[in-house]
Amino acid sequence: MSDTNTDAAVQPETLTKSEVASFCRHLGRSLKGITGNDSALAAHLMRESEYLEQNKFSAAAEMFATVSTTLDPNPPKRDAS
Repeated sequence: MSDTNTDAAVQPETLTKSEVASFCRHLGRSLKGITGNDSALAAHLMRESEYLEQNKFSAAAEMFATVSTTLDPNPPKRDAS
């Protein structure tokens, strides 16, 4: 007889997409104003988001984008050239 626990394994806590988005918005609001240039920080986070998306890290990319748009809801349009 084995002395291992036969009960169901403890399941890790999971978060819904809505909970993650809410966390990202709260993080964005917390970061607002700490650098003196929210637009620059938002632009940097959006570039990171694009890089993550290109490398198939879609969930992380979405989180970075949410924080970015919370910091600066109206980012300047990127030049299409």
